Amino acid sequence: MKCKGCGSNLSIQDEVCGSCGLENPQYKKHREEMRRFRKEYDSTREAVLRKSRHMGGVTLRVTIIAVLVTLILISWVLAANAWNIGYFIRERQVAGEWEKHGEMLHTLEESGEYFALAAYYDEHSLYQCEQLEEYNAVYQACRNYAYCYEYLMQLQNEDDYTPREDTIGYFCDSLDYLYENMVQEEYDPPEWYEGLHKATLEQITYEIRVLLMAYAKIPAEVAGQFPELSTGRRLVEIERGLGIYED
Repeated sequence: MKCKGCGSNLSIQDEVCGSCGLENPQYKKHREEMRRFRKEYDSTREAVLRKSRHMGGVTLRVTIIAVLVTLILISWVLAANAWNIGYFIRERQVAGEWEKHGEMLHTLEESGEYFALAAYYDEHSLYQCEQLEEYNAVYQACRNYAYCYEYLMQLQNEDDYTPREDTIGYFCDSLDYLYENMVQEEYDPPEWYEGLHKATLEQITYEIRVLLMAYAKIPAEVAGQFPELSTGRRLVEIERGLGIYED
């Protein structure tokens, strides 16, 4: 399983991504399914034990033990495969409505509702739908754009409880992910970066540049060069623009 934020490998037991700190949406579901399986096991076990009080004999005790062992094995198998089972069910559900989801994504993208597009994509787990893979690059760009905007707004709020340096670090990380997703990799299908998707990626790049100028006080010339700058240089320019070096 891959992190939707940075692409790092995740296990079902990881509550958050160890690389970028993004919450793992499958962790909570896995824990809930584990609790449900445990509850069902305990309920069945109690029912078997109640019945056993009215019966006796070696054969009955052996039967009860066999039943309990079987239930334990079934519970372990179900728990171990809970995420795969849930993923398969959700994948079938999304695939059955991919045309409806595709129309909504197109509408949101065409109208420039980039934050809403990322939220809709997450809400319906559309990363599981092969028919909508062409939105992968746009979704990642929209999602990291939303993070950049959120962190930049936090930097304007003096009442925010997160240390300012940490927020700047989160902002720069999201900015790095955003610019990385703008570049077509060798094995990326070209349709991810063509037509309306290309226009969307260019518009997001422009809007990020405007935000950098307006809220981080980055000079227009430097803001235009941000996609080509190194991570360290971006950090320095943002800290300088926000007055981190001032006394």
